[in-house]
Amino acid sequence: MTESGGQTTYSRVSQLETSPYYRWPDPNIASTSEFPPGFRMIAYSNQEGAGTGGETGANLFVECCDYVNGGEESCANYEGNPLVFPTNTCDFLGIAFAMPTCWDETKGIGTDNPFNHVAYTTDGTVNGPCPAGYDTRLPQIQLFLRINNYQGGTYMLSDGGEVFHVDFMNGWQENKLQEVIDSCQATG
Repeated sequence: MTESGGQTTYSRVSQLETSPYYRWPDPNIASTSEFPPGFRMIAYSNQEGAGTGGETGANLFVECCDYVNGGEESCANYEGNPLVFPTNTCDFLGIAFAMPTCWDETKGIGTDNPFNHVAYTTDGTVNGPCPAGYDTRLPQIQLFLRINNYQGGTYMLSDGGEVFHVDFMNGWQENKLQEVIDSCQATG
């Protein structure tokens, strides 16, 4: 966003990369099922459970990183809601948000309501216990966004708010993700 002569101009970020990651608990902790056909969900950074757990203490984190010493990353980190866009420049800005992993099958696949059929674990981590009634464990989707050559200044979400969200619609070929889950060795 830039302002000149009383006029505000908004520009879309053009150096943006996205990567989804799928995570699930060690099979000794919990059994994980693939997403059913037609499954969808929307997760917001301010919903219950999103503020705890995750890899860094929250399921939403931002890092402003510079490359040093031949490629190592030196990062300043920001955790939790609301989403923070640092004002300083850095080689890249990373935004990561992890979605809920617990599903209440009695509430359907999210066609009519893409929010209330899923929940974060009680401690927000991928290995944590699911709340009562959310008895099916699904893979956790973590969406990572990267803005290369981050210029600092004023950035905002397209809706003008501070709450980050991720939408998911299952497009996996049936049984393929379950095959991956069942054959992949736990790494930590």
